[in-house]
Amino acid sequence: MAKVALFGDSYIKRLSSYCKGFLGIPGDCRFYGVGGMRADSPNNEALRQLIRFQPDTVCICLGGNDISVDSSPKKTYEDIVGVVDCLRNSGIEMVYICEILTRGQFRKSPGLNKKTFDKKRKLINKKLRKTYKEFFVTFSDIHYPDHYDTDGVHINSTISIRDGRPAASGMKKFQCRLARILCRH
Repeated sequence: MAKVALFGDSYIKRLSSYCKGFLGIPGDCRFYGVGGMRADSPNNEALRQLIRFQPDTVCICLGGNDISVDSSPKKTYEDIVGVVDCLRNSGIEMVYICEILTRGQFRKSPGLNKKTFDKKRKLINKKLRKTYKEFFVTFSDIHYPDHYDTDGVHINSTISIRDGRPAASGMKKFQCRLARILCRH
């Protein structure tokens, strides 16, 4: 039976709540999500528990909380690579990296705006895509603000009405994309 782990910030924590801990893939799938987690200081307890689980495959969703007015995209990239290296050094070979999704609100980072955030996240994503190639996960069907909560940071979990028809929530799209990727392995 395959063992899969999802590790990261509030996107992973919220996904676990959204799907009630069942991603919809065969095998044993566990969530290690901590709101506010950063790549430069991953939650040590969640990381220890994940490594103890010894999954065949891990999907990481980190980096958005690391971006600030003063942050360095190179440093954030290196911090994410450091998390991947930590997992690989513990014997986990199959590691996927999620792209850093956009945001529209930056209350926790004074002076940051969408233009600066997007410029930095795109630089980080470009480096991650080049490094991890087919193990870099994109979410091209999740759009801001259509698929975001009113907080402007997190993807929504409610169905919206578009052109008079129900449209899938951002969280449903996030879940389905990860399930498709992780089901392959």
